[in-house]
Amino acid sequence: MLRRLRLGAVVSPAPQADDRQTFVDYDTDWPVRFVTIAAPLRAALPEAAVEHYGSTSVPGLGGRPIVDLQVALPPGTERESFEPILATLGYVPFIPPDMASLADDGMIVYVPADGGNAVHIAVVSAGGFHHRRQLAVRDYLRAHPQEAAAYAEVKRQAAASAGGVRERYAAAKGDFVAGLQERALRWAEQKATTEL
Repeated sequence: MLRRLRLGAVVSPAPQADDRQTFVDYDTDWPVRFVTIAAPLRAALPEAAVEHYGSTSVPGLGGRPIVDLQVALPPGTERESFEPILATLGYVPFIPPDMASLADDGMIVYVPADGGNAVHIAVVSAGGFHHRRQLAVRDYLRAHPQEAAAYAEVKRQAAASAGGVRERYAAAKGDFVAGLQERALRWAEQKATTEL
C-alpha cells in the first residue's frame, strides 16, 4: 500500500565533517545537532519515527563526527513516496558497493546533496531488522559503559589504521561490531521478555 507523506521545509545542512574516517572524542553538541536535523524530517514525515542512533547518540562515546538518524517508515510505505521528500530536504541516496546488501535488505542511507558527510539518514521499515538492530545497539551501549569504552578503542584503532578509506575502517572494526550487534539484540530480547 502506498502511503502519501506531506512535504516539509528545507533543512540547512549541518557543518561539514572531515570526509576521512577520523575518530573524535564525544561532543556534547551532537544531541543538539540531532534535534535540529530531526525537526524538519519529523514535520515532513509525520508517520515516521525519527530517532538518533550510532556513536553520536551514546553519551561519552567517541567516533566519527557524523550524526546518524534513523527514519522508521510504517510497513508498506513505498520508497517512491518518501524519496522526493528527502530530496526536497536536501538529501540523496548513498549506496556504495560495500553497502548495496543493506539496500537490498531494506535500508537506504541518505546524505546531504551538497556532498557533506556530517549527517547520515538511514531509512528503514518500522519494526524491521535494521530498525530493531540499530536501536538495540544504541540502548545496549548506553546501558553498558564498559562495552562503549571497548567499542571506542576499537574505533580509534580502526580509524588510525584505515588511512582515510571508509571500507578499511569498516573492515577493521567488523568483527567487534558483529559481536556487539549479537550481544545487543540478545540483551534487547531478554529485556523485552522481562518487561512483559
